[in-house]
Amino acid sequence: MTVWDRLDDRRKINYAELVKSKKFSLTPREAALFDIGVIHSTAHPELARWVRVTGANLDTIERFTYNPEKILQAHEPEKNLIVSK
Repeated sequence: MTVWDRLDDRRKINYAELVKSKKFSLTPREAALFDIGVIHSTAHPELARWVRVTGANLDTIERFTYNPEKILQAHEPEKNLIVSK
């Protein structure tokens, strides 16, 4: 899991400058909380299964997909790799 900080001022359309702020792994029986507005990635190298519990209907929350390497932000997440409000 990776948590990202956004460095830009959010004025430029489809632009997001991100830097890793925290990287960690979860082991069986552990959980992580990603509140609204937290930019995060759940990508990991090992095969895994997890249960996602949400406190809101994610279809009603504005979310984005980011590509930190290309400094891009898209409005509609394809695979929910990194999401935020």
